[in-house]
Amino acid sequence: MIYCKVWTEPARLQDGKRVLIGPPLPQMPVHPETSPDAIVMNLGLEALAPSSELIHWAAQHPDQPDGFRQSYIGQLKAQTEYWLILLDYLRQGNLTLLGTSSHHLVYLELLAEFLEDELEKWQEASSPVCYADLNQLY
Repeated sequence: MIYCKVWTEPARLQDGKRVLIGPPLPQMPVHPETSPDAIVMNLGLEALAPSSELIHWAAQHPDQPDGFRQSYIGQLKAQTEYWLILLDYLRQGNLTLLGTSSHHLVYLELLAEFLEDELEKWQEASSPVCYADLNQLY
């Protein structure tokens, strides 16, 4: 399961890996009693955030959310090496995508949907059904 939050929200047990999407923050304060599992992975995955041009376009065209969605998904498809990291985390358990403000939740939810779709595709590609015809070759 994927959760989307602002990075300042407290960690919960079900969060799994917590990854900041966007530029890395210089210092992310960690409470001394924080569990190691709740520590945010400050990887600086800014390549997975919408480009500044797309954000600017969305601000000028708030009546066209589908245009934003299509453009953002297009940007994500071009960043395979970054979202594959998140897909690997997701295969291991829950994943929480973190933004630096509540405004980022819109694109984090689109990223979560994209990752779930990709995970489903990868799981289908590795199912025994995909290899059923290979048995007939021998």
